[in-house]
Amino acid sequence: MLNQIRMLIQVNDSRDNDVVNDPAVKQVVVEQTKQWSDMMERHRKENWDLMRTHLQAQEDVLRQQMQAQQKMQMKDLENLFEKYVNLYLPLAFMTFLQLLNKRNFFAPS
Repeated sequence: MLNQIRMLIQVNDSRDNDVVNDPAVKQVVVEQTKQWSDMMERHRKENWDLMRTHLQAQEDVLRQQMQAQQKMQMKDLENLFEKYVNLYLPLAFMTFLQLLNKRNFFAPS
């Protein structure tokens, strides 16, 4: 990098119009272009890895939340079933028996 700076200073001091054709300048440009391309590729890969890690963490959190929600829903469903079995079903059965009794279904024929 220091050599590149020295080269650029020399080119700037010379103020020569043939800078474009100077092989040393071309070499500096090629090196910097390669460094830039390598840096951009490295940043792209790092960004991809960071995004993948972030998405995996989000997936884990979402899975835990969904499982907790499912457990709560199952518990609510079980409670509703118990309420139905213990409260509404006997009431419905009692009402059914009362209806049969009013029609003298159990009376001896």
